Parts: sequence; C-alpha cells; structure tokens
Amino acid sequence: MNPSEVAIAVADAVVATLNAGVSAAAFSTSFAAARSYETGVELENCAAVRVDVLFGFPAITRQDRASWSVRVPIDVAVRQQAMASNTSACDALAKLVGEIWDYLSNDGGKPREITVTDYDDVSFDEPAPDELDNFVPYDGRLLDKANLFVGVARVAYEVKAT
Repeated sequence: MNPSEVAIAVADAVVATLNAGVSAAAFSTSFAAARSYETGVELENCAAVRVDVLFGFPAITRQDRASWSVRVPIDVAVRQQAMASNTSACDALAKLVGEIWDYLSNDGGKPREITVTDYDDVSFDEPAPDELDNFVPYDGRLLDKANLFVGVARVAYEVKAT
C-alpha cells in the first residue's frame, strides 16, 4: 500500500462527493471542485468561486501484522476575489466554507460516506488537535493585501487496508 496513492484516491473521492453535492443543490453557491497542488492563485483566475481539494501528508499506523491504516488530512480551499470592505461577499464565502465542512461531516447525524476507489474501509475523522494549531478558517492577510478571500474547511479520513 502506497500512502500517497491512498491520499490521492481520498482527495479524488472528496472532489466527487462535493461535485455530487453541487448537483444536488446542497450548497448556497455553485462551484466545480477540483483536486489541486496549488497553494497560490493568480487573481485573474479567481473571479468566480474556486474550490480546490488538497491532501496533506498521510500518516500510517500499523493495525496488526497484516493491516495498516492511513490517515489523510484534507483541506478544501474556497477562493474568490473579494474586497474586505464587501462584508456580504465575504460572508457568503465564509458561509460556503461552513457548508462544505458540514456537508462532509454530517449526513443525517453521521459523517457522509465517500467512495474511495480500491478501498472499502474508509471513515471520516475529525482533524487532530495538532492539525488545528495556527489554523484559521480564512486568510485575512490575503484579503487585506490582495483582495483574495481564501477560506479552508479542514477534514480527515482514515483508510484501513491490508
């Protein structure tokens, strides 16, 4: 089992799950989620809402002699040009970040299941405390300096494999 392959498969599954949610009108704003390695975005690419799914470094834990679990942190970044003084636009983007987190973490009182290709035992996991150190739901510096709203919904998934 290659942990990077697991992380890619989980990120792809999150993209598919979010896009299915858009099709089902689960969000207040329409978007097309995409997997990305991009951390910086040119402003001309952010006139429309952009939702990128990025995976963090997967953590591997041996369950027993024959099985492993891989914990994959996922950041879902919401980006769009916005002026800090335009409170209603920033509020709508912040609301979308919350809707995405809620959509992934709550489906009738339990976390939403995702389908990960080649892996059957996948579970939602709350972000670990160390993953939330210095975590802010949006980047005020980019908003002030570049008129770019960047908000992040942080989740994690655990995949068990043999």
